[in-house]
Amino acid sequence: MKTTCLERFKLRVKITPTCWEWTGMQDKDCYGLLTVENQSRRAHRLAYELFVSEIPQGMCVLHRCDNPPCVNPKHLFLGTVADNNEDKRLKKRQTFGANVNTAKLTESQVKEIRVLRQSGQHLKPIAKLYRVTHQLISQICRKECWKSV
Repeated sequence: MKTTCLERFKLRVKITPTCWEWTGMQDKDCYGLLTVENQSRRAHRLAYELFVSEIPQGMCVLHRCDNPPCVNPKHLFLGTVADNNEDKRLKKRQTFGANVNTAKLTESQVKEIRVLRQSGQHLKPIAKLYRVTHQLISQICRKECWKSV
């Protein structure tokens, strides 16, 4: 007898007083994964489809509990990519500043750059000093980037 997707799903869930913890395979971000019809699916999205309704094209499934392995349908809700980004920002899960793995500057350097610019230094010499582009220096000074500093 072939097991259904729902049966396979339930085998990988530990129900706690709050969340339904996914005990199966997880991706690098700790979201549960289950293979369905030869396709790897994120478990929280599958939970939404199994227990709530179909997910419209382009929509994200967000967590009220902010717990990636949770598949409790009561903790899940639909949102746009913009909603998901805002949710990450509000819950302080969005990496920014020196924590971004491609950051070339530290927070203290950004503060120094702004002081140098306010004292009348030109963009290109500051950029040369910190080995970045003058465009980046301009963006830092206009607070288009490094807004958290």
